[in-house]
Amino acid sequence: MIDVIEYYFENFPINPNSSYDYAYFNDIEKYPKNWIMLQKELICYDDKQIINEWRNLLYPSNDRLVVEGIYKNSKYYFLSFFLMNEKYVITEFPTELENSKGLSNFTDNILYQETALKFGRDDRGAVKWSNRRILIDSLTIKKTVMAIDVTSKIETLIKVISTRGAEFTAMSMDEKLQNIRDAYEHLVSLQGGYDSINYEELFMGYITEANLREYSRKLHCFRHGKLEALSERTSLTEEQKTYMINFGIVVINRINNLS
Repeated sequence: MIDVIEYYFENFPINPNSSYDYAYFNDIEKYPKNWIMLQKELICYDDKQIINEWRNLLYPSNDRLVVEGIYKNSKYYFLSFFLMNEKYVITEFPTELENSKGLSNFTDNILYQETALKFGRDDRGAVKWSNRRILIDSLTIKKTVMAIDVTSKIETLIKVISTRGAEFTAMSMDEKLQNIRDAYEHLVSLQGGYDSINYEELFMGYITEANLREYSRKLHCFRHGKLEALSERTSLTEEQKTYMINFGIVVINRINNLS
C-alpha cells in the first residue's frame, strides 16, 4: 500500500533546485485540514490506482463550492507530486506534473481548449462534457526512463542556453535534445574545438571522436524546422530519443569535467 500524503512529506522538496511550485506547498501548510481529511482517501494499493485517482479529478463536474475546489486541488497536488517524483509523465502534456498551475487551470483552461480544438464546439459555442471525458480517457501517463542525472552545473548551462530559460526537466524530449546539442557544441568550443580533446583518455576508449561527430550530426534535426528535419525527428521512437538524451548527458557531463 502507498500512503500518498506520507510519501509527500517524506520526499518534499526533491532538491534545492527543484522547479516544483512552492506555492502549492504553502497551500498545504495553510489548509492542514485538507490533507488530514485526505489521509485515508489517499492510501492506494499501487501506482495504477494513484493514476486512476488522478485522472478522475480531471472529469468535469458541477462542483462550485470554494471549499470543495481547495480540497480537490490539494488532492490533485498530492497525486501529481507522487507521479512526478516517480518519473511519470503525461505524454500529451509533458510539463504538467512538473510545472502544474493547479487542477482548475489544467481542466478548465488547458484540457478545455484542447478538447475544443480536437472536437469542436456545439451550436451554443460550448465544449461538450462527453468530449472532455473522451480526451481525458485518452491521456497517456507513463513512466519515463531517465536513469542518468544532470549535474547542477549542466542544468544551469542548459537553462542559460535554452531560448526560453527553461528547466531541463520541464522540457519535451525534442527540446532536451536540441539543448543537449547546443550545450555539447558550447563545451567543445570552450576546449578549443574537437581536435583539442583527448577522447581516448576522457571516455576510456568507449566513445570516439567519430562517434560524437555523428551524434552531433544526428541531433542537428532538432535545431531546425525544415520539412526534412521534422521528418527525421518523427522517424525516431520515444525509446531512441530517451537513449540519445541519456547518452548526451553522459557526454556533456564528462566534457564539462575538463573545465
